[in-house]
Amino acid sequence: SNAEENGGGGGAGAIYFNRNGDVVDYKTLLRGTTRNCSGGKTPWNTWVSCEEHRNGKCWQVEPRGRRSPRKTSLTPDTGDYESFAYDVRNAREPRFFVTEDNNRGALRRFTPFNPNWSDPWNILHGGGTLEYLVLQPRNGNEWDGTYYWTRDRNRARGNAESFYRFSEGLDVHNNELFFTSKKLKSLFILNLDGNTYRRFSTDRGL
Repeated sequence: SNAEENGGGGGAGAIYFNRNGDVVDYKTLLRGTTRNCSGGKTPWNTWVSCEEHRNGKCWQVEPRGRRSPRKTSLTPDTGDYESFAYDVRNAREPRFFVTEDNNRGALRRFTPFNPNWSDPWNILHGGGTLEYLVLQPRNGNEWDGTYYWTRDRNRARGNAESFYRFSEGLDVHNNELFFTSKKLKSLFILNLDGNTYRRFSTDRGL
């Protein structure tokens, strides 16, 4: 569970169930943070909690409380972070994604250096390459086009303001990345094996 309270009153907790689906315990695992929003599960079953405010960070949380929560390398800068997802089809080059719910919030991609799967917790705390999404609509057509990743955050922020501002929900399935723009009421689908994307209205559905 997440708490979207202001002024350090946020955080994240865990609800524990038995095999019959009965609630048996609840623990607060992350305290002292602010406006913890959607976040997402990691491939190794920890949780990334995203703070959605101007000084926000993304934290990794261990649901059994065996490790202390820790800021991740996903967000060395600050921002209104929303959701987390991953593409680990290539274990030697896993990718991790975060959306930012801001007018100039660029979707980011983190690729860790030398990921150590024997201790995956540290994959999100070491060095890596941080890149940002840039969309290129096809011939002025707002519903499809190509995309690329850049290390220039300012360029990507300007592009986000033009084409996918206030991005929120995020997920990856097979070779496709899905994310939404609440301002544009749109769902974007990126082909992760190519450089093309499609956009659909969430008013009308797919």
